[in-house]
Amino acid sequence: TPYQSLSAFLILFFTLFYYLEPEKRTLEALKKSLQPCWKSEIMKRKNPPLGKYGGFENLDQERGKYREALNLLENFYQMGEITPKLFYLPTDDLDNSINDYFEWAITLTDTHFKLSGKVDRIDELDNGNLKVIDFKTGGKSDNNFQLKLYKFLIEKRYGKNVEKASFYYLKDSTIQDFDLRENDVGVIEGEVLGKIEEILSEKKFEPTVSKLCKFCDFLAICPAKTEAREIIGESSETDYSDDLPF
Repeated sequence: TPYQSLSAFLILFFTLFYYLEPEKRTLEALKKSLQPCWKSEIMKRKNPPLGKYGGFENLDQERGKYREALNLLENFYQMGEITPKLFYLPTDDLDNSINDYFEWAITLTDTHFKLSGKVDRIDELDNGNLKVIDFKTGGKSDNNFQLKLYKFLIEKRYGKNVEKASFYYLKDSTIQDFDLRENDVGVIEGEVLGKIEEILSEKKFEPTVSKLCKFCDFLAICPAKTEAREIIGESSETDYSDDLPF
């Protein structure tokens, strides 16, 4: 479920909030916009709480995720970029946001493979070049391959130079910047094709067990299901404030 990983509020960031007029981009408006985004993929007309239709085991778990999302929203707002010079945002049609992936699909040179992605936000710099921004809810990483992929897609699609990229870490309100001027799109495409060849050459795919296993549709037939169930059985009760909508 997307709500367990908190991607629901990410959609909110990059669509509903920035589609507001600048003077209406307040913290209160940001928080209020979260509730209409808290939707079930399998029952879109279901009002919160979503319960099993959102993949939640109980009300306390869902309330906890909602509170976590609210805290991340506050961190996002405090980062201060309320009126950036926007070049691109994902669609605000939340029910059909997957269409962004189809629109961004690029066929790799001399292959039948297509590469796509969903960019969180693109800003235009003063010199006309672009900066791509990716919001993160997890821990920090020095691996900027994802950002190089975005550079490849953006430059192929728009024909404009992607000069900079940044990871925005919402848990601690920090920004990690990368300079992409020296990264050539041809070289990036070569790296992508190399990774595809590695994947195709794999003969055996071992399962990676984590707490995310509880959201996997194939858990019942997974060869590591016993280990997975031991991990996802761990839980802790947490008290949450009563300022939640459900």
